[in-house]
Amino acid sequence: KEQRETMLRFLIKNNRVSNEIIRNAIVSNFIGNKTLYSIKIFSIENEIKNGLYYEKKSYDTSSSSSSSSCVLFNNKKNHLRMNRYNFFKNNYLKNENKNESGGDGGGGARLNSKTVGNQIGLTITMGIVGLGFYGFYKYYQDQYFKEDNEEEEDINKGEETEEELMERDLDLSIEVLNQSEYYMKRNNTKEALELVGKAMKLLRHLNENKEYKDAVVVEYNLGRAYKSLGLIYSMKNDFENAENYLNLAMEIYGVDETLPEYAELFKIYGILYTKQGRFDEAEKALQIALNKTKELYPSNPYHPERLVIFQSLAELYHKPANKDLAKCKKYLKLIYVGFSNIFQSSSDRTPKHSLYIVLNKLINICEEEKNYKEAIEYCNTLLKEYRKTNISSIHPNIQKIYYHLYRLYKLDKDYNNMITTLNQLISIYEQAYDNVENSLVIELKADLAHTYYLLKEYETGLSILYQCRSSLESIYDGDDEDDVALKIKIDKYISWIEFITKNKT
Repeated sequence: KEQRETMLRFLIKNNRVSNEIIRNAIVSNFIGNKTLYSIKIFSIENEIKNGLYYEKKSYDTSSSSSSSSCVLFNNKKNHLRMNRYNFFKNNYLKNENKNESGGDGGGGARLNSKTVGNQIGLTITMGIVGLGFYGFYKYYQDQYFKEDNEEEEDINKGEETEEELMERDLDLSIEVLNQSEYYMKRNNTKEALELVGKAMKLLRHLNENKEYKDAVVVEYNLGRAYKSLGLIYSMKNDFENAENYLNLAMEIYGVDETLPEYAELFKIYGILYTKQGRFDEAEKALQIALNKTKELYPSNPYHPERLVIFQSLAELYHKPANKDLAKCKKYLKLIYVGFSNIFQSSSDRTPKHSLYIVLNKLINICEEEKNYKEAIEYCNTLLKEYRKTNISSIHPNIQKIYYHLYRLYKLDKDYNNMITTLNQLISIYEQAYDNVENSLVIELKADLAHTYYLLKEYETGLSILYQCRSSLESIYDGDDEDDVALKIKIDKYISWIEFITKNKT
């Protein structure tokens, strides 16, 4: 706390700081668990030398990617305004003594005298005179609301107009909504719900002033907040609240069917109805969304929004109570074509997980249909896609594909390809285990021997089984259930083939 206070005094007094100090002593605070906001103070021109230039950086700590946006506050006396303080105190800050959450723009941190140092950091970090300013002002008014020997009354000079305050509120509400969407994408409904609630307070206040020049923008973002709440409650399986908020969003967006949000709402309705088991309504809603996106993106039949709707329809037709494998496969194929088009133009060799997921779903659907040949085609396609990347030939995913291929060839009674696939799989496992004897490779060899038996190549099968029995003896553990089961399996195969070869007639 003392370090933060010292740093703040220095920053506000001097308006400049070295990069080293920025890195080591800058005031910062975590919003939730994953988003960090930090300040950078830069030297700026003399005519605005009393202003502060903030760079808001937001990034996922598990990712190297980040995004930034900048806001310039050019104030002659102090970037904290008395009227701003009064506005937020009267409208948004309640019962400070009970440690209620201050609207810190995302963190929901507590306001009291012990943690006000953190609140200062968070308030300045957000780059706005925002929710949570009450604690800052109360604790530090003597230090920061006076400049040299000037009287406190001088601070009121050059106050922001009501219009400027409303513009600031609108910018803040949009930024908070953006952050809520960040959390929704990561299934963090608690943080998302808190942020949307804060944005709603601002937007509803702005919406009361119908003469505000950006009233249309306010109403649009109010619809966006309702839509977000509908999504959040749908994720929480609170279907009643979800539908109520979606209906409120539809009242705003429904007046113009050409808006992308209009189509998006029907997509969300479809997902919600699917969860509730209202399959007919879900199908109608998703088809409306599909038709509207066709009108919105006529030149791109595989627009990302359409791919999401295809996915929702595929899931709808794969529900046990509404299963239609043909329709499910139809939409999965459309997704596959869409992803193929997207990745075809990409020259990088990084894994394309979304494409792999769709191919795996197609393989499983074809297997459910007992269309093994088509499932095998998709399996081979998946193998080719993996080989386009820098993935190791003995990667577990490669092993899974080969094993799935072996199973499909077995179901299709394609014994020759079974043998080829098993030999490849055995080679992969031997490399993975550095040719050390292990029960997994021995079992695969036993399956290979059984395949030769199915082809009536008894001597080849028997020769492999003798090798398996010898290899198992060197690692056999009588207390291991798997080893015991494998020994029984090998002995059974040997006994049966020996019996057949002696009694061919």
